[in-house]
Amino acid sequence: GENMLIIVIEDNGDALTDERLHELQQQLIDVDEKMETTGIFNVHRRLQLVSGFKSGIELARSPYGGLAVRITIATGGLEHVQDYGD
Repeated sequence: GENMLIIVIEDNGDALTDERLHELQQQLIDVDEKMETTGIFNVHRRLQLVSGFKSGIELARSPYGGLAVRITIATGGLEHVQDYGD
C-alpha cells in the first residue's frame, strides 16, 4: 500500500495576483530537467525523484486570499525508487 503525508501552508497576504499564481503553477508543470531550478521548484522536482510522481508541490489560492502550498509525499511503495543522493 501507499500512504501519503500532506502538509498545507496558507498565507493571508493580498499581493498574489491571478497572473502570478498561474505563472508559478505553470513553472511547476514545465520544469525543464536542463534548467537550473531553485527554491520551491527544486523541492518539487526532488520530491518527485525520491518519492515518485504522486509526490510534489501544488500551488493554489488560499481561502485567506494569499498563496496555499500543498506538499504531498508518498511514504509507501518506494522499493522501486533509486537513491539520487545530494
